[in-house]
Amino acid sequence: MHASFGVMAAEIVKGLDRAGPGSRMVVIVGNGHLVYHTGVNHRLRRLRPSWAQATVICVTAPPTGRRVSRGLGDYLIATPRKATRRRTGRSTGVPEDVD
Repeated sequence: MHASFGVMAAEIVKGLDRAGPGSRMVVIVGNGHLVYHTGVNHRLRRLRPSWAQATVICVTAPPTGRRVSRGLGDYLIATPRKATRRRTGRSTGVPEDVD
């Protein structure tokens, strides 16, 4: 596991310990720090197993007919794919996606 996961989890513990009993915290980090419960959330669970936590992962909606793994997080938010159009690159003549 990445060392920064432990540092992030320790900072969360410090912040909530300072805030006092009954406090809550929302932590926003990139998906790579959370997916499959192997990052900051895993380290936090090891430090404070009695604390309730939920992992929300944002993903781009897969193409029709494809599925997203349920194991990514406790909750998934799927955002729509951004529509793209194709054009031919001026210098290369190769089609490229354009936003």
